[in-house]
Amino acid sequence: MKLDNGKLQEACFSVAREVLWARRPVPVTEIQSLADRFYKDALSYEGFITGQNRDPNLITAAVVYLGNRHAIPPLAGNPECFDDMLQVLVELCCPNQGGQSNEEPFFQELMLGVAGSRPDYAA
Repeated sequence: MKLDNGKLQEACFSVAREVLWARRPVPVTEIQSLADRFYKDALSYEGFITGQNRDPNLITAAVVYLGNRHAIPPLAGNPECFDDMLQVLVELCCPNQGGQSNEEPFFQELMLGVAGSRPDYAA
């Protein structure tokens, strides 16, 4: 599968726009600069994901999720946080090693959390 770069760029722009939201005009150049930073960080996961024989478009899905749940103004001053959050989401979607039995309580809670979020829309 091939990464849809256009959709990933759109998702990154959307997150940057949300992060920079203010009750004042924000220059599109400022939004685009942050979006470009997010896009560069997001692209760094493509090789890992395709190396695991997974769809690289999960990067875009993860960025959309971040935009919906975690795009808050403090992220603008700490863009490394975007990469940290994206890294966790990619690892959860595409683990690079098997889990251990002591992680099972977390996996159970994660599954409950996901299941609890999904009824909010028609799948």
